[in-house]
Amino acid sequence: MRRYRRALRSEPVARFQEGFTLRCRVVGAPPHLVREGIRVRPAAGTDPNSAGELVFVVVGV
Repeated sequence: MRRYRRALRSEPVARFQEGFTLRCRVVGAPPHLVREGIRVRPAAGTDPNSAGELVFVVVGV
């Protein structure tokens, strides 16, 4: 959880099949539905609030 902002939010870690991991933000599902092994894809477009974050969208929820 990130604590030094106005709102708390989780910061998942995406593990790629190629063997690397990245901290990211996952959107498209409530936080309690984002579990280990859930499939994600890169988010399309730009979010002015993302401030350079890597953003993924949950697939199939």
